[in-house]
Amino acid sequence: VRQLFFAQLLLRGRRTNNPFVGQLPFSRVDMGNPPFPFFKKFVTTNQAVREFLAEFFGTFILYIFGGASFAHYIFTDNKDVFAVTFCWGVGVMLGIQTGAGVSGGHVNPIVTTSFASVGKLSWRKVPHYLLGQHLGAFLAAAILYFNYIDLLDKFDGGARQIFGTNGTGILLSTYPHPDVHLSVCVFDTIICSGLLMFTIMVILDERNANT
Repeated sequence: VRQLFFAQLLLRGRRTNNPFVGQLPFSRVDMGNPPFPFFKKFVTTNQAVREFLAEFFGTFILYIFGGASFAHYIFTDNKDVFAVTFCWGVGVMLGIQTGAGVSGGHVNPIVTTSFASVGKLSWRKVPHYLLGQHLGAFLAAAILYFNYIDLLDKFDGGARQIFGTNGTGILLSTYPHPDVHLSVCVFDTIICSGLLMFTIMVILDERNANT
C-alpha cells in the first residue's frame, strides 16, 4: 500500500506539473485559512514545527490503526492475519497522506534517516522528524493501552506479560521472539528495511518511471 501510494503521488505530480507533488520530501507553505477564527492562534509558519507536527500526527494515525488491529487479533477469536495487515496498510496510507504536504509523510525513522543518508533530506531536519515520529507512536500506544485496559485485565488478569499464552506486548510494540538470537533480529531488520527503501527509491526515481 505504501509503495502504491508513492507511485500515485509521482504520477499525479506529472499530470499536474506541481513541483510539490510526486517527490519526497516536499513541503508547501500555503496553509489556507482555518475554518474558525479561534484556530488562527495555532497556525505557525515555522517550518521545523510544521514538519514535527506532520510526522507526529502521521505516525500517530499509523499506529492507532495498526495497534487496534493487533488488539482485535488478541482479544477476539477471529485470528484473521489478512485483516491485521490490511489495517496496517490503511494506517500507513492515511499516515503518509496526513504529513505528505508538509514533511513528506515519512512516518518511519528508517525512511527519514535513509533519505538523509542519500542527500534527499537535510540532516538538520532529522532530529525533529524522529522526535515527532517517536512521540506520535508513544501517544498512540498510550491511548490504545487505556482504551483496551478492561479487555487487557480480563485477558491476563492484570498480570502484564510480553510473550506467552497471555502475552499482549504486540499491542504496544514489536519484540523479537525469545527463541531468536539478537544477531538474526538485526539481520532481519537490515534486510526488510533495505527492501523497503529500495522499493521506495525505485518508485520515486523519475528516470525509472519513464522507462
